[in-house]
Amino acid sequence: MTADDTQKITMTKIKGNVLVIDDNPVNIQVLSELLKRKEYQVFTESDSTKAIETAAMIKPDLILLDVRMPDIDGYTICRSLKADQRTRTIPVIFLSAMGNTEDIIRGFEAGGVDYITKPFRHEEVAARVQNQITLSQQQRHIEEIVQRERQYFASINRVKNQFIRAATHDLKNPLATITGYVGLIEEHCHQCNNEEILGYVNGIRQAIQRIMELVTDMLDLMQMESGTNIRLQPTSLNSFLHRCFQEFVFQAKQKEISYTLTPPDHDITLQIDPHRMQQCVCNVISNAIKYTPPQGHVAIRTYADGQHLTIEVEDTGLGIPSEDIPHLFEAFYRVRRKEHMQADGNGLGLSIAFAIAEQHNGYISVESELGKGSTFRITLPY
Repeated sequence: MTADDTQKITMTKIKGNVLVIDDNPVNIQVLSELLKRKEYQVFTESDSTKAIETAAMIKPDLILLDVRMPDIDGYTICRSLKADQRTRTIPVIFLSAMGNTEDIIRGFEAGGVDYITKPFRHEEVAARVQNQITLSQQQRHIEEIVQRERQYFASINRVKNQFIRAATHDLKNPLATITGYVGLIEEHCHQCNNEEILGYVNGIRQAIQRIMELVTDMLDLMQMESGTNIRLQPTSLNSFLHRCFQEFVFQAKQKEISYTLTPPDHDITLQIDPHRMQQCVCNVISNAIKYTPPQGHVAIRTYADGQHLTIEVEDTGLGIPSEDIPHLFEAFYRVRRKEHMQADGNGLGLSIAFAIAEQHNGYISVESELGKGSTFRITLPY
């Protein structure tokens, strides 16, 4: 390899670096002089077997590549450049005396961005080089900006997560202390038979419970987002569904909701993290019962097609406006209609369920009609 840095380039600013790969010394000299006059730094390589390593070492803004190279032709070199992670983004302009349509198409199929036929016109070469280098530099600049923004937002996200993790963790101790004192006050009120104070104490206990649920959900979400590993193990689908179902029998009875489970005809063994997946399914069931009014119906069913299992939770509840459906699985998102906001919630349950399903290489989908109800489907591979 030779470089034109042996000849001093007098310019105020280099427009870009160009690597010329050609085995013809005359072509190299002509192109080098042309590009230097246009204020480009020029590098050359005449050995086709060294072209890839030279490009990887220099990392030029553009490569001018002769098609008819000895040992390895230009099309093969270009395909190798595009297959190499170090050089795949460097634009390549072919130079060739072969100007028929088939040759030009081969050049573009190999990964070239342009094709100049010989004998070439100097100003045409200069214009095409300038165009491709400008595009390359703009793309590189955009990628650098995007990378900086990613790093910036990743840094902000880390700080946010650290703050939330610390805040939620630190809340647990004082909440436990408050709960202890509330228990003492409650015991004293029972002894004094003071129903009014007992009502206040019960309100405090419910408020503490809501805060504890929020703290737990936030910590769970942090774990999901940090990529906490799941522990897969063989799990009976029927037993798993029964556990999830039983968790809400009393709650459904209190609301006078018809609550049913239709298990599969034949039991299936799933490879899941039973604790996490139970959290996922129960979050969906909890939402169904929460937003279904008395005398309504919540049904749990399963379907299997040989490759995927679907756990379906259908309700005759409030339903979801179509404009809210795309945002349902976003953290802290809630439907802002009056009847929906009357139900307690923090907007984390579905986002946690969605993250758990994704950890199992599955997904959650939803169909809903406002005023008629919703159907959530958790689909998992098995």
